[in-house]
Amino acid sequence: MSYKAVDLGGDVRKVGLVWQISSYSGWGLLGFHVARRMLAAGDLEPMPFYGLGSLDRKTTDPILLKRLEANANAIITAMATRPNPTSPVRGTFPMLHGLGNGLIQPAGAFTLSGDPDVAIVFLEDSKLDREAVERGRRFATIAAGASWTAEVLRNAGLTQVTVCPQGIDPTIFHAGPPRAHARDRFIIYSGGKLEFRKGQDITVAAFRRFHQRHPDALLVAGWFSPWPALARTMARSPHLEHAPRLDDKGQVDVAGWLRDSGLPEGSFQIAPPMPNAAMGQLLRHADVALFPNRCEGGTNLVAMEAMACGVPTILSDNTGHQDLIADLSCYPLHRQGRVEEGPDGLGTDGWGESDPDEIVEALERIYTDRTAAATVGAKAARRMLETWTWDTRIDRMLSELGLRSC
Repeated sequence: MSYKAVDLGGDVRKVGLVWQISSYSGWGLLGFHVARRMLAAGDLEPMPFYGLGSLDRKTTDPILLKRLEANANAIITAMATRPNPTSPVRGTFPMLHGLGNGLIQPAGAFTLSGDPDVAIVFLEDSKLDREAVERGRRFATIAAGASWTAEVLRNAGLTQVTVCPQGIDPTIFHAGPPRAHARDRFIIYSGGKLEFRKGQDITVAAFRRFHQRHPDALLVAGWFSPWPALARTMARSPHLEHAPRLDDKGQVDVAGWLRDSGLPEGSFQIAPPMPNAAMGQLLRHADVALFPNRCEGGTNLVAMEAMACGVPTILSDNTGHQDLIADLSCYPLHRQGRVEEGPDGLGTDGWGESDPDEIVEALERIYTDRTAAATVGAKAARRMLETWTWDTRIDRMLSELGLRSC
């Protein structure tokens, strides 16, 4: 394949970011904090190859935003000078790519190449075919979002792999005083986009049983997704009869699904979509956070943020969660059944099916002994601040990828 070089001054300090920076998704937040940390350290210049329309301008530092917009505009200008706007492009600086299942890139990104190319990978699909492995070989180094993801890559024959989990923003996610409202409710927070992989059906099945014993329990569902069709994957649930429906605006009717699944009115609240900067306050209201996810290709950013806020957290003992369980105080769900492949064809080796009864047992422990639970949450929060901040994690990642010497 032939390439057209794009010259942005030849400064080796520039690094292309080849995915969407955003304030509303895990990938987007990763890109934002990578760019922020590069600029804060002053040794690398982030060059976004996608627009910044999904950044929350109210909560983004205006100086940082101005710099990123200038760099994004420089990329747009350079790309516009190509004689053939559809031809592949090779940059004169390193490019950091974001890869998902099958080591596939966002639309159009496969035509972009750097000097060298490096990548960050989050996988849920445990199957990597020959074509996927060949796509992976072009990258000098691949940073896997979790140890499980790194194992999948290495088992497929890719050896240039390092483990680089995500981080948390300690200015947003930190412990705080007890909430001043709804003191008579036991609040259980569940977060993540609504889909079979995230296991919200398991949460509903367990909460339904727990609420029958404790009517003061309240489920707060932070399940907004920019991809509503993913909610239909809940048709695979072995626990619930109904999959979520879409309303006349094409959005998921979460409240209707919870009612259809047997939860009474007043037992749940639906958290609206909100920028990451507002999530700390929401999480600190919870008595417990629950994540019975079937698979995480990273370390589950929302779970990490809950733990940083000192919220006692229940985690399924599988895939990316295992990195958190190994290092942080929490309530692991050790009973993990096999998850069969579904119609999407995703490989599910290493996925886990959590037991709703074990979840109820964990909820009972926290409900009954809140002093002990608070100790578990506080211990996790301290550890998060010591070693799991974005700055710590990104500095290590940039070094592991060979973009920074330290």
